[in-house]
Amino acid sequence: MANVRFLKDPGFLYDLFFLFVLRFNKEDCLKNCVSRNNKDADVEYYNKLDSELDEISDKLLPFFYLKEDHKCFMTLYYFDDLVSSSLETCEFSVVLEAIKDYNLIVDQMVRFYFPALSDGQVEACKNSFVNVSHEICRSDYSAEVKNGLYSFFLQPEQHLQQLYYSLLEAKQLLAKKYEKEYEAVLDLIQHFDAKRVIEVLATTSNWAIDYSDLDGVAISFCLCVRNCLKLCTADVSLLVLGAAYEARIAELQSQMQRPALDLLGTVLSEQNRIDLLDLIYKKGEVTIHDIEEELGIAGTNAYYHLSMMLRIGMVKTRNRGRTLLYSFNEEYFISVADALLHYIKK
Repeated sequence: MANVRFLKDPGFLYDLFFLFVLRFNKEDCLKNCVSRNNKDADVEYYNKLDSELDEISDKLLPFFYLKEDHKCFMTLYYFDDLVSSSLETCEFSVVLEAIKDYNLIVDQMVRFYFPALSDGQVEACKNSFVNVSHEICRSDYSAEVKNGLYSFFLQPEQHLQQLYYSLLEAKQLLAKKYEKEYEAVLDLIQHFDAKRVIEVLATTSNWAIDYSDLDGVAISFCLCVRNCLKLCTADVSLLVLGAAYEARIAELQSQMQRPALDLLGTVLSEQNRIDLLDLIYKKGEVTIHDIEEELGIAGTNAYYHLSMMLRIGMVKTRNRGRTLLYSFNEEYFISVADALLHYIKK
């Protein structure tokens, strides 16, 4: 444990953003942020957590709406990208300073919600409300999200001021929660077995972690996202772990030992997902663009199908720059084969 760095700021910042993500995406969070073995208690916990936060302006929806790939604007640009740049910059004060740059935020917002646009088209949207309105209108986003985007691009300064002050208010509330409950984090640190945890995650989650070199690993605990297991890669590997991470790890180990065949059946029940499996088998790795080109499936639908496969461990991902590549998790298929063999063994 002596070789592992423990950092407070990343976990705190991730929790802070989650408070807003939970408010605007509660159904999605209650589906994906709960443990299968502790579902009722987790649902009750997240509902209570949401109730503790004051009223939040609808103007903040574009910043925290979860897209089909389960990413939101603030987490992508002001957590993931900050960590990728340097662990030292992943703190609240850096975020507050960064969101004062209105022009940068507008550029990032266009790229986040309309990733297929060229640089020239992005510039056109930044400089013309008519152009960005056209992209919003022809998008597949819900009416609620479209209205939020229209409002943002019409008055970005007003929305960013609202974001600034809302983050300050939520930060004060979260700081009190951390002060009250931080003994629990200190206890997690004291009893943390870095080599065991990292070795388990490397073998159950398909994460590329070198657990033989703990000098290259940093840990940050978060209190609100209790089941969090998040890997971020910077100059070192950062693991963001929720307070109930041990239960989540046990769940991962259980899934590796015996895959959930009911969930497998759900994935295989749709022809588009069968076609997607065939495409990954043929190409080895695919991007969302590959799926759109080869199968004619819209990007949002492709994300939906892939998220189901990711959830049960059927596929894994890796980054190539800002492009996400999807491939088979061979260990999952081996475990499925072993589970099915159980039924013919006497």
